[in-house]
Amino acid sequence: MLNASDALRAHNYCRFTAAQQLQHAPGEMDLADLAPHADCALVRFVHECEANHTDWIEVDILKAAHASFHEAMMELAQKRLAQEPVDIVAEMARDSRLNRASEALVSAIWRLQGRLNSPDG
Repeated sequence: MLNASDALRAHNYCRFTAAQQLQHAPGEMDLADLAPHADCALVRFVHECEANHTDWIEVDILKAAHASFHEAMMELAQKRLAQEPVDIVAEMARDSRLNRASEALVSAIWRLQGRLNSPDG
């Protein structure tokens, strides 16, 4: 079974890839890199936990946080495709929507891992 470390590594890779894609010219961006992938360790972690713990709120929180993160990335991509300026440094800064979504996702991963490690997990 996958764990929080696997999910976090996948998320960090996704953040890095998103930053790279958003720096490309609009015609050179690969939007597939900004969408969740079925073979991603984070997605698999969610599915494994969901299969075993369908009634846990922590799974729902993680799913929602993951969706919010990808929504924030896609909004930035849409701005780039519309030829609107996107300041990647500002969009990756601590107070940006993308970073807040990322922090919420990381928190949700650890929250679920904590539940998995608890006596009732």
